[in-house]
Amino acid sequence: MKSKSKNNKKKTIFKDNANLNIRLAMALSVFVVLLSSSLLAVAIYYLLVFFDIIKYGTLPAFWILAIIVIVCNIVGAILASIICAHYTKPIDDVIKAMNRLSGGDFDVDLPCDKDLAIIRQLKQTVNKTARELNSIEVMRNDFIDTISHEYKTPVSSINGFARRLKGDNLTDEQREYVDIIIDESKHLSSLTTNILLLNKYENTQIVPDVAPYSLDEQIRKCAIFLQQDWMQKNISLEGKFDPVTYCGNEDMMNQVWINLIKNAIKCTGEGGSIYCSVYADGGTAVVKIKDTGCGMDNETVSHIFDKFYQADSSRNTQGNGLGLSIVKRIVDLNNGKITIDSKPYEGTEFTVSLPLDEKSNNI
Repeated sequence: MKSKSKNNKKKTIFKDNANLNIRLAMALSVFVVLLSSSLLAVAIYYLLVFFDIIKYGTLPAFWILAIIVIVCNIVGAILASIICAHYTKPIDDVIKAMNRLSGGDFDVDLPCDKDLAIIRQLKQTVNKTARELNSIEVMRNDFIDTISHEYKTPVSSINGFARRLKGDNLTDEQREYVDIIIDESKHLSSLTTNILLLNKYENTQIVPDVAPYSLDEQIRKCAIFLQQDWMQKNISLEGKFDPVTYCGNEDMMNQVWINLIKNAIKCTGEGGSIYCSVYADGGTAVVKIKDTGCGMDNETVSHIFDKFYQADSSRNTQGNGLGLSIVKRIVDLNNGKITIDSKPYEGTEFTVSLPLDEKSNNI
């Protein structure tokens, strides 16, 4: 206990000394600024006298004092701004580093060799925090990869054996139970697939295998791929697909359009409609997917891209809350932008804007 109290006293003394050093440095700086500006003002006055611009003793003392005060203020303001910039720059660096950490960028290493003791201690703390967060992130990613892979295999086996059990010799109640097992195992398999996919894209910084392809044809194929889903709900799906050639990773972008159309189908009621449009606006490819579903309020819109977030808290709707997170990550990776226009009971429109490569425009 005594050793701990001694260590705490040493830390307190160190902090007090560091604070005292900063106060002394700032006080000395202000003194130097005032002294320098006063000396400069006097020097300017005597230079004016020396070069006969003004004659010694001709100006009243009031004007001499006014000139000195004005020059002191100007020079002092300039010197003070320079000194303040010198002392506040390390704080600005720390603020920028903390913003990077809060945004999920843990590759932070602030130089702290030439700073005052307390600033150096602050930067070292930020660097240590960044290293700890980075190690936790690596452990988290490894854990997700391991668990998801180990989880997916038995779930697939359960689904396969449940399908084998589903035969003509089952009672209606038994058939219902088997259907529940099949549906839930499919849901769990989809969840693990999406977790692995999102984890993969979160650790991707550069889009691989970029090549030009027909964006309008890709979205048309995604709509056809999901035809059974929207026809089961008697949803009419229409669209206007202008020819647009986009340069990107086709497999990656498939995830965007499938998830957005799936989301529109999920939110649209029986007999509703979905409208898709693709067109080029200058150097940007624009894709709009609009539904006539239940819509969302502002609170839901603000969280819609969060992981595992679902607007329906009762979990009655299908999905696992990862589809739109995957969409947002892929769009960001491609330097694009996704916006939402939605009102309760009036439907939702997702707009994806992607920068067109010059080579794509010339194809």
